[in-house]
Amino acid sequence: MEQEILKEIKEQSDSHISSISNFLLAKLAKVWRSCSCRCVVASHTCETTGRKKLL
Repeated sequence: MEQEILKEIKEQSDSHISSISNFLLAKLAKVWRSCSCRCVVASHTCETTGRKKLL
């Protein structure tokens, strides 16, 4: 059960990261590296945090 959940989270995260990375990578390059581990678990939180840090 737990492995299935983790697999689903990883697949969703990979898809999400692929779809946004080209658009955000230039803006979030430094933040992306610092929060990439958290992105795998909560990519939306990372995106929001990254934008706040850049502002």
